[in-house]
Formats: sequence, C-alpha cells, structure tokens
Amino acid sequence: MTLGAFTIWAVDHATALVNLYRDRGEAVTRHDLQELVRNYGFSEDEVDVADFAWLADDLREVFVHPSRATRVERLNALLDRYQPTPRIVQHDSQEPHFHYVTTGPPVDHVGSSFVMAIANAVVDQGAERFGWCAAPHCQKLFFDRSRNRSQRFCSRSCATRVHVRAYRARQ
Repeated sequence: MTLGAFTIWAVDHATALVNLYRDRGEAVTRHDLQELVRNYGFSEDEVDVADFAWLADDLREVFVHPSRATRVERLNALLDRYQPTPRIVQHDSQEPHFHYVTTGPPVDHVGSSFVMAIANAVVDQGAERFGWCAAPHCQKLFFDRSRNRSQRFCSRSCATRVHVRAYRARQ
C-alpha cells in the first residue's frame, strides 16, 4: 500500500524533529521548531521547546529497540497518550484527506499527527522501514523508501562519505 502525501509529510517531519533534538539537544529554540508549527497554524510564541523535546524523545523511543513487537507496543502507548482524532479536511486545492487533532497545547496537536502518521507507516510499510543511519558519528533516524528495503544511510551525503572513506582505505 502507498502512503498518502500527508503521512509522508508527517513522517518526514517527525524524523526531522527526532534528529533536531538529537543533533542540538537543549540548544533547540522556538525558531528551530517554526517549520513544524507553521503548518499547524501555531505561532512561534505558542511553542514550548521543552514539550517538543519530550515529544522528540517519545518518538525516538519507538525506534531504539530492534524488536518489531516493542516498537508497536511503544507506538500504541503514544497513541493512547496523544489520542489522535481523525478529521477529513480540504485545503490549499488538495483532495480531501485526514488530519489528526487533539485538545491541548501545540505539542499535543503536532504529536497526534506525527504519532498517527508513524502508525500508518508502520502498519502499511512495516516497522523495519524506520532505521538509524549506519554512518559513524551520524546515527540519524530515517524512513526507508527504497523498493527493496535496503537503505542504510539517512542521506546521500552520509553514504558518500562512508563509501569514499572505504575506497581510500583500500588504496
């Protein structure tokens, strides 16, 4: 089954959130989160950076364990926590599609969308599609879109660095 555009967008942003906090830690600012909240209609001033750190940590915890059963269990716990409610919406000349909403602060709205998108991706594509970059000193989370489920790196840059280093080591 093919993932919808919103699911792909939300999965990309969820992995970006995890990677942002992995890279910058406590140095993440409201401005850094602007890309996430802008699409949800929240202003930068409404964002609590610490709350988003908790969300990033919750999402990361889904994927740190290699067991599919554990990933699903952790994802179910997040579905219970964020309680996403589906709504069919049309905007920006798009076809009708689902948004997942919840009551509470901005992090809960974003969290419900991200958790539901990840749940859809896991159900439709498999929990194994999420992985950690194999490049030394990187370890970013990614969603594998390759046909044969063979992605090992978060980006072409990481893959190239590893392959060039291996080539030079053989010379």
